[in-house]
Amino acid sequence: MELGDEHDPIVHVDDPYDPNKFIAVRRSSLQPTERSETRDLTPQPLLDVKAQRMIGGGVGVGVAAWGDGQLFAGASQLIAVATGSASRSPPSS
Repeated sequence: MELGDEHDPIVHVDDPYDPNKFIAVRRSSLQPTERSETRDLTPQPLLDVKAQRMIGGGVGVGVAAWGDGQLFAGASQLIAVATGSASRSPPSS
């Protein structure tokens, strides 16, 4: 006599509670697993190229403005010394 369950093979799978053990399960009771799509693992930049250019341009303009301010401050001191209008302390009596 042959039973219907005898044709379904038994497979051993990892025990979910103990990684060192296997449990016997009928193959028909396992769920078929689907392969996931392969992922692109190439490193991506933190900021995209357009954002990097905008940040670089903003920093460049800020540094240039600071340099212009330093230039004008130095030029004003030079003009003040040349004209003799630099601040001096009043003569002491």
